[in-house]
Amino acid sequence: MMNIREYFDNLYKLAGLDDDEFDEVVEQENTVYEMDEDEFESFCSEHDIDLTVRDEHTGELVVTLWSWDMCGD
Repeated sequence: MMNIREYFDNLYKLAGLDDDEFDEVVEQENTVYEMDEDEFESFCSEHDIDLTVRDEHTGELVVTLWSWDMCGD
């Protein structure tokens, strides 16, 4: 399992320098961010994303930090 940041970081690495692939990952990440709670939990389950992982420095859930990054807070 991986956390949500690792999941998207891996997709960005796979996209590499290809602008179209990178844009697709950005679009997917935004789509996931906009999902309602049930859709989001299903997506994470299907993609083996662990929502219980905490950041080792802050103790905050990684998914919370990711959502704050996504909304700009």
